[in-house]
Order: sequence, then structure tokens, then C-alpha cells
Amino acid sequence: MMMNQKVKNLSRNTENKILFCILGFLIAILLCGLVYYWKNDFQNIVVIGKQIAFSFFAVWMFLFLMVTIYFIKMNQLGKSFLVTTKILLDFFINYRYRIATIVFVILVVLGINFSSLASWETTTYEESHSVIFGQARSIRSDEWLVETPWVLSQYNEGFPTVNDDIRVDGQNMLFMSTKTPIEHISTIGNPYNWGYFFLPIEQGYAWHWVLKLLLLLLFSYEFLHIITKESRYVSFVGAFWIAFSPTIAWWFDTSVIEIVIAFQALFVAVFYYFRVSKVYQKILLLAMVVIFGLNFILDLYPAFQIVLGYVFLGLLIYLVIKNYKKIKKQDIIFITLSVIFIIAVVAVTIIPSISDITIMMSTSYPGSRMITGGGMRISDLTKYLYNWLIPFVDVPPETLLNNCIASAYVTFIPASLIIILKSWKEKKYIDNAYLKIFIAFYIVFALWILLPFPELFAKYTLLYMVTPQMSLMGAGLMGVYISCIVISQLNERAGFSKKGIIAFLSILGCYFLLALYFNKAISYLGIIGTSITIIIFLLANYFFIIGKKYVVLIFVCIVSIIPGFFVNPVNVGLAPIKETVLAKSIQEVVKEDPKGLWMGYDSVTLPNYILAEGGKVLNSVHYYPNNRLWAQISNDTNDYTIYNRFAHIQIEFSASEKTKFELIATDHIKITLNVNDLEKLNVKYIVSYNPLEKFNNQNVSFIKQSQNDAGTIFIYQVIYNN
Repeated sequence: MMMNQKVKNLSRNTENKILFCILGFLIAILLCGLVYYWKNDFQNIVVIGKQIAFSFFAVWMFLFLMVTIYFIKMNQLGKSFLVTTKILLDFFINYRYRIATIVFVILVVLGINFSSLASWETTTYEESHSVIFGQARSIRSDEWLVETPWVLSQYNEGFPTVNDDIRVDGQNMLFMSTKTPIEHISTIGNPYNWGYFFLPIEQGYAWHWVLKLLLLLLFSYEFLHIITKESRYVSFVGAFWIAFSPTIAWWFDTSVIEIVIAFQALFVAVFYYFRVSKVYQKILLLAMVVIFGLNFILDLYPAFQIVLGYVFLGLLIYLVIKNYKKIKKQDIIFITLSVIFIIAVVAVTIIPSISDITIMMSTSYPGSRMITGGGMRISDLTKYLYNWLIPFVDVPPETLLNNCIASAYVTFIPASLIIILKSWKEKKYIDNAYLKIFIAFYIVFALWILLPFPELFAKYTLLYMVTPQMSLMGAGLMGVYISCIVISQLNERAGFSKKGIIAFLSILGCYFLLALYFNKAISYLGIIGTSITIIIFLLANYFFIIGKKYVVLIFVCIVSIIPGFFVNPVNVGLAPIKETVLAKSIQEVVKEDPKGLWMGYDSVTLPNYILAEGGKVLNSVHYYPNNRLWAQISNDTNDYTIYNRFAHIQIEFSASEKTKFELIATDHIKITLNVNDLEKLNVKYIVSYNPLEKFNNQNVSFIKQSQNDAGTIFIYQVIYNN
């Protein structure tokens, strides 16, 4: 007994020495960095011709590590503050649904949302002061520029299934039922939009955002609680790990997030269906299946639906095989009725939209894509290494595309696989069937991003619609699940030798360095940032290997959850898009002439702003192309491939040139419109940053109706002289 205590004390002393050596190294790096700045008059680190101030972030990461180690030592000494961490975690876990309900009601009443609405300030040149925390992310244009104006337009028009304000001939909103509120039975499958039907617009908008975050947290916990075999604390931290991961944070309020929520909710519902016996419980769980089954199917984003669809199919087969003896005649009836209802709702949603879906699938973008996999590097599986900095300093677009594409789930895949292989070798298997399923799909998704596959394989597996980026997201999510399962099984008797640990960490450190190099992140992080990043992730993997599960979870908080918390802003209300001078000016004209057709001039943001104020807009974002409209102003067949796409539409005038179309990006077209062709489109009002009187001629005149105080935005009425 005394010998065991001595060994334990010796082990703890060794661990303390390692920690203090690492701390000393971090302090040395920090001091060198500060000296470097002082010697150079505190010049920032140069990053590809641009400069970022990194010292703040180095200090931030260092302080978090210091605080973490302090709490570890306090825990080892048996000391705590007012309550222990365990009591606090138990409180939140035990009362999670009550707490979530209270938070939901408070935030909805206050009109809180996490949108990047403040990005509209660059369109209106007006400050709204709606952001109370964080900053707007202009890169999230799918959310603030496209979907939010659609939502507000639907609200203004009474939730129609065909919105006549979008495009000239109206836009079918049925197969966008998960993105916008509509008065249709398919809304059953979109709980995030239920609030719009009985609440003021600001509270309905808050309902949409807050419910999405809370359901993601709650279902992530329940999902992890099942697959980790009721490891409460790992599941609790894991729920935040998923909800505030870089991928989720940067893709928030997109189809990706709703598909993740629906996938987890469906699994939880099916799992518990086989465990409950009371009829009302089974009915409630099947109601969950109906709601989130519809949500999953009708989201119509096959690039990610197919990824998680395959995973759900694998889990479903396992659950059915495991529980088929429990299935009774009553269950067959209930399940059959639920499936029939889902099929019926999908049918009445999709069948009226078949012609429009066919148009969408026949577009030059995104409909005609044939993806056969490959094109990414193995280093892309560890893009998460530099994601802690992205909320504070944007990635250089010339090297890393943008923050959304650069985002990735933080995982412990190398260490997890090492532990799994060791347990198999020693015949101490981790008895978890879910782990095998997730590993299998992780390998499939990883191979899809790395290697090209035969076209026939891609076609018949439907993977031809799955982009490498979406497959990478699928692999990342599987990586989080695998990591959580292994963490739940960690113990301090893993039995790795010192030489084995040193060898593993050395190889992993080299891999991390090479991954950062190939992802061109070293110049982004700088020398100090690269050093700290590698050290922190090696530390996390070290504690992972030696079985310190709670220390690993603290590292997860530092490198994933806390940075993810800073990605999206916290706003009150809709002031940037509803309360500006421009908004009120457009609203006044729309009130007097609700049928007049509007156009935003030489801009892709102005048309969508007009739409949000209730205007009928020619060139707001077209979810699917209006080929008949553009054929009125162009007989050139080459123009068809340009406008035959999902598109942001920019229009500017020419007094003499023939009307022409130009492809700016895969989803952005520019129309240089001969001013005399404007009458063919029957535009009545134009919002412009530029004076348009210079285009007046014998056929058309532009009469200024109003302008903002700064004289930078004008509203014109178009008069046709013929």
C-alpha cells in the first residue's frame, strides 16, 4: 500500500515537472515575442503582406492554460470555491430542460438573435447599435443577405407558398420550407419557424435563432449520452464541443446545422422508442420522428443530407437488429402511420414543386456538378489546429479561402485510434458498437475527400452530389463522436510506456507542423502562434494518452468551445434592416404602390434590402433561374449558361452598348443593361448609390424621389416616355 502511494506521488511529481517545464517554455516564447515587438517598436507580425497583432492572443492562450493548471492543482489538493465542479455540472445536467426553457423564454422576449444583420450597415451607411456582443460576420451572407430578407418578405406577405415579391413571376417557397416560414403543412417539420406565426417579427426571429442553438445543445447531449453509455460529464462538455465547434459556429443557420440537429434527434427518438413501454411515450417519440424526419428530408441540401443520411441508416440498422424482438404489432402500426404521414407531407410539398426542382437540378450551377471525390489533402483533416484564432483574425483569402471553409471540428482522432488499436491488441476491447460505426464512416468520408472514385460508384451511391467540404464536415463530426466515446473510456492505467508516449508525441508534433505548413497557416499564425498551437495540442494529446479525461475536456473548452463562442454576434432586434432611413423610405413608397416593381442598381445587397422592406424586386437573389425573364432582353444562347444558375444579380446601365451578361462568380452574374431595355422589364422604382439622371433620354427618365442624409443612396421613379 505504501509502495503504491509512493509510486503515485512519484508519478504526480513527474507530471508536475513536465507541466512546469512546458510552462517555462511558454513563458520563454512569450518573453521572446514581447522583446521582438519592443525591438521593432511593437510592429505587428507580417502575414502575407498584411499585419495582425498576435501578442494579445498569445497572452490570452497562455492565461487560459495557467488558469486551467491552477484549477487542476486545486482539485488535486482537494480544495474548491463555493461549490465543486461536480455539483455545478450535476445541477446543469439534472435541470437542463428547465434551464433551457427559461433561457429560451427570456431571450425570445428580449428579441435576441445571433445573426450578422449588422453587416447591412455597409449597405445603408447607418449605424444600428444592435450588436451587444461580438461582431457581424459578412462572410455569412447566405444568412443575413439571402435568407433573412426572404423571411421578412414572407412575414410581410402573409407566408405565401409562392412569393410574388421575389423575381417577376414569383418564387416557389415550398421547397424552401425549412428556410422560410410558409402557411403549409410542411411547416410541421420546421419548428424553428413556428414563432413567426404568432409572435411579432423580432420575437419570431429570436425564436428561430435561440431554439436552434438550444435544440443543438440538448440533442447533442442526449446523443452523446447514448453513444458514450451514459457518461454524463463527457456528454455535457461534448454537447458544447459540438454546438460551439468552429464548423457549427461558422455555418450556423444553414442547412448544415439543421441536418445535424435532425440527425441526432432522429437517432435519440428511435433509440428511446425501443426502451419505453407506455403508449403516450411512444407517440411522443414518433412525433419527434415526424418533425425531424420532415426537417431532414425537406432541407433539400443533398451535399450534406447524403453524408449523415448514410450514418443514420447505419445506426438505424443496428438499432433494429438489436431490438427487433421488442417490436410488437402495435409498434408496426404506429411506425407505419408515421412513415405514411411523412411520405404524404413530402409528396404534397415536392410534387407541386417538381418543375422548379427540375429547373434547379438543370442549372449550370449547382445542378450540373458531377463530383467523384478527391482534391483535398490529409492535412485538411487537421484544419482545426488554427481555428482558435479565426474568430479574432480573418484567414487570408488568397491562401485559406475564407473563415467558413477553413473551419473544422476539433478531434483527437490520432490518439483515439492509437488507444483503440492498443485495446484490440491486448484484447481489452472498447465494447461499443457505435464506435465501430463511426470509425467506418470516418474512413469512408476521409477517403472521399482524398481520393478520386469511379464515376459510376459516385453516381449510384449518390456521392456525386457530396462536395469534399461536406464530406470533411461529416468526417469531423464522426471524429468528435469517436473522441467522446474514447474519452469516456479513458483511465490512468492505459499502460503506454514513456518511450511510446514520446515517440507518439514526436510523430504527432511533426504531423501538426507539416499540416500547418501545407495549409499555409504558419504565416497566418506566426512563429509564436505556431509554437503555442503545436504545444497546446500536443499537451492535450499527452493528457489524452495518459488517461486524464477531465484535463482533456478542459483543453477542449480552451481550443474549441471558447473560441467558438466568439464567432457569432449577439443582437437585439432587427434595427439594421428595419429601422434605417433607407428602410423607412422604401416602406413609404411600398405602402403607396405595393405592386410597383423595384430594382437595386449596381449592387447585390440593395435588391435584397428592398425585398426585406416589402418591395417587389426584379433582381433579388434567384434561388432558381428565371430564364423566361432574361430571354426578353437577350437572344444570345451563350448568355443562357451564364444566367442559368442560383444567382446574386447585379445590374448596371449602358447608354449605348448592347445588353450583355457576365459571370462574376459561380453564384454571381452581372447584367450590363442597355437603358432602353429597361421598359421590357417594366421596372418602376430603383434604389442606387449613383445618380441616374445621366441616363435620361427620349425613351426613359429617372425622377429622384428621395435620398439619405449623406446623399449617398437615392430612390428613383422610372418614367417611360413612349
